[in-house]
Amino acid sequence: MSCASRFPPHSPDGSRPPAKAATSLAARDRIRDVLLTPAGFTGLTLTQAQVYGAWGHGAEDAAAFLLGTGPGRHLMEQVDATARDRARRALTDHLREHEAEDGTVRLLSTSWPVTAVRPRV
Repeated sequence: MSCASRFPPHSPDGSRPPAKAATSLAARDRIRDVLLTPAGFTGLTLTQAQVYGAWGHGAEDAAAFLLGTGPGRHLMEQVDATARDRARRALTDHLREHEAEDGTVRLLSTSWPVTAVRPRV
């Protein structure tokens, strides 16, 4: 999300998440080249799947949910109260753009379902 830039970056230059970050599995090449191929898996197929998910009823509810998750809490704990308030407002304002007519906040989520072969050892 565009408001994510208001939080401290995950890497020194902000260009990519570290290996242990929640988004470290967002890149198909990383999944294949760093995790599965070195572990001996072959016949890899990674297919991008995208679906809209419901993240809350209203922007405030969705923001509270997202900021209440482990990653959200972790980021919020790194900044002072003023920055937390500013970030919460920015996230809430951003999420308003994703409210459906019934108030449900829907965001596009992406995943990489994987099929692979593990050779017998």
